[in-house]
This record gives sequence, C-alpha cells and structure tokens, in this order.
Amino acid sequence: MKIYKTDKILLIAPHPDDEVIACGGFLAKYSKQIDVLCVNSSGVKYSGNVLSAEEIAEIRCQEFNLVMTKLGIKKYFITKIWGKPPMIDKIKENYNNYLSQFDYSQYDIILVPHKHDAHIEHRFVGNILLKNLLKKSGYKPTLKIMRYELWSPILEPNYYEDITEYINVKKDLIDFYNIILNDS
Repeated sequence: MKIYKTDKILLIAPHPDDEVIACGGFLAKYSKQIDVLCVNSSGVKYSGNVLSAEEIAEIRCQEFNLVMTKLGIKKYFITKIWGKPPMIDKIKENYNNYLSQFDYSQYDIILVPHKHDAHIEHRFVGNILLKNLLKKSGYKPTLKIMRYELWSPILEPNYYEDITEYINVKKDLIDFYNIILNDS
C-alpha cells in the first residue's frame, strides 16, 4: 500500500493521547493531509484525584487541542465526555456530533484501532462506530481502512510505516499530555 500526497486521511482516536501513542509519528509525517476525531475526552475520576471527572475531561480536551495545534492539524474535533467507564452509551449519544463534524465520504484512508484491541472502547470505535459512520455518511469505493495498534498487539500486521525521522516528535507529543494537569 502506498500513501499519496493527495490522499485525505482521517484518524479516529478513542481517547486523547491514543492518537499520539499509536500514531504520533504517522500524524507528524502526514500532518498536512490528516484530520483527527477524538470521540471521548475520557473524563474519569480515579481515587486520590482532587479534580472532578468533568474537570479532568476539560483538561484532556485542552491537552488534545494543544497537541493538534503543535502538529499543525487543521481539522480536528474532540467530544467532552466524563463519567464511569466504559462510556459506550455516551459515545453513542454523540453519534450525530461525529457525523456533523466530518464528511466521511471524502477520505481516502481512515485509521482506527484494530478490531481485537483489549480495551472495550477501542474495539467499539474501530468496529461499531466506524461502520455506523460510514453507513450513514457514505464512503469512497476506494476507501482504505487502516487499523492501528494501541493497547494490545496486532497479531498479523500487514503494513508498517517508517517513522524513524519523526520518533522524537512523537515523544514530544506524548509529553504534551499531562502538561496542563501538572501546571494546575
């Protein structure tokens, strides 16, 4: 498979930081032609945290926006969601928001988590949400769906992207997560 400079790419991430952990080098390499949808800000209050789940969701949105700005991504969207995981029902409630933000029929490549990822929300985004978005919006007959590795390995990968010259950018992007939290 070859990625062309004219390809329009959409990366769909389940949570903020998933996009850079899984695809940070890819994002840096193709930043001029890629859009990013983050479906869940992952506002979760864990024991010992003084912030509310909604405050954490707001911080996660700010971190995501900072990373997108740093990358120079022109079109991106994150949904502020908070509560107790798994948040599948809240993701479903925002289905129309995801549809209104992007014209899925214009993309040549869409990246999502692989279908056997160990995290339930990752699997939902990569399997069910993607299918529903494409069914409702339509898609190019030549659309390529690329599945990326996130929480668990892809057992039989069939594509590799060389990000050697972008690895330091990827590391820097990962560090942007928690900057806001550490400053507050």
